[in-house]
Formats: sequence, structure tokens, C-alpha cells
Amino acid sequence: MAMNITEPTAVSSILSTSLPVHPRVLLKNTLVQAHRAKLRGKLRQAISLYEYALTLTSDHAMIASRLAPLLAHEGRHFEAWRQFQKAGRALMRREQPEWALAVYREATRMLPLEFDAWRITASIERLLGRHDHALETLLEGRRRFRGPLHRDQAIALLDLARRLEPWDTDIVIDLAGQLQQAGQAQRADDLLDELLEHSPQAELARIHAARSRMTWSPRHLLRWLESFLQPLIKAAPSIRPRYGALRD
Repeated sequence: MAMNITEPTAVSSILSTSLPVHPRVLLKNTLVQAHRAKLRGKLRQAISLYEYALTLTSDHAMIASRLAPLLAHEGRHFEAWRQFQKAGRALMRREQPEWALAVYREATRMLPLEFDAWRITASIERLLGRHDHALETLLEGRRRFRGPLHRDQAIALLDLARRLEPWDTDIVIDLAGQLQQAGQAQRADDLLDELLEHSPQAELARIHAARSRMTWSPRHLLRWLESFLQPLIKAAPSIRPRYGALRD
């Protein structure tokens, strides 16, 4: 008669005893064997053990945070992200944002093309009052999303970055360029107009140059030339005083 296998093969040694095992002892033994399997490089066995451990307790945060990187390493990205989320959400419910942040940061390392990993990491950093870290996270995430296939994610991360630094020249120029390539030329143009109104004189030439690269319209080219030449004209010495000095 065929056996009906209901548990992962990797935990068969734990369940082989005929004596009753207290659930906490079973959980502890399962986690110990999972950790040993991981150290020996037997990642699939470790995954099976951690997955079984999840069925033994309702406290999933620690187990899910250990399981998620192994799944990512094995290329099971969708399942890995689910476990990262399970761990992160459980820690946030416990009001442990520092631990949740560590989980989501690892998710950005293991799953760099998971948009929500970057978004949530930055959100928690903002919650903790770490404005600069949140901005750095969003911009690092944006650098991961390149090319037409990832343009929507790049735009979304840049939009979030603008909420922290609305008139950062690099952020706005990058966002405008992405919008231009996405067929949102009017929004890109409006953004650059607003940036010009909020930028110092020293930045105007760079903004106009960026706009000219995007559109190459005569009007934008003339505005770039004007912004480039205006500081030079102001800095140039007046001819009349120098001529007067020579006459004297």
C-alpha cells in the first residue's frame, strides 16, 4: 500500500519518534535542523524545514525573515517577497519598526527589482524621522529600474523622492526625462518650468540644457543661451569706466 506523505521529507527525522512531542519542542527542533541545513549549504532542505516550522506557530516574523532570503537565493522571488512581507508586517504590528526596517532592507538587497521593497523601506525610514536615509533609499531604488520595461517604477520612485526634496535639480531633471520618454511631455515641461522658478541663477543653464536635450525647440534653446550668457554679461567689467581710466 502506498504511503500518504503529508509532511516534508526534510522533517521526517523529527517526526520519526512514536512518542508525543510538545509543539514547542517540535518547533525548536525543526528550527535547529533548518539552521544546520542552511550552514551545510542544503538550502532546499532548510527551506522545507522553515516552511514546516511556519505551520507549527502563529508567530511567523522570525521564521519568515529566515526563510525569505533562502527562497530569493533559489530564484523563488514571488514566494520570497511574500515571506519578507509576512515578517515585516508582523514586526510593524508589534510596533518594532527598527526590526521591520532591517527585514525590508534585506528585501531590497535580495530582490532589487521589487518596487514595494524600496517604497516600504523608505516609508519606514520616514516614520523613524530619517529623511536623508529615505531619500537615499528612493534614489538607490530608482537606479535599479532602468529602461522602458521599468520606467513606471522609476517615475514612481522619483515622484516619492520629490515629496522629500521638491526642487532638487537632479531629481526633477531625471523625472522630467523619464516622463518625456513615457510620452508625458507636457508634465515634463511643466515640471521644468516650476524648477526654473525655484532654482538659483547658477542652476538655470543646466536646467535649460536638460530641456533642450529633451525637446530641441528653438524657444528652449534661446532660453538656455540666455541663462548661460547672462552671468557672463553681469560679471564682465564695464567698458566705459576702463576707457575713462585710460583717458585720465
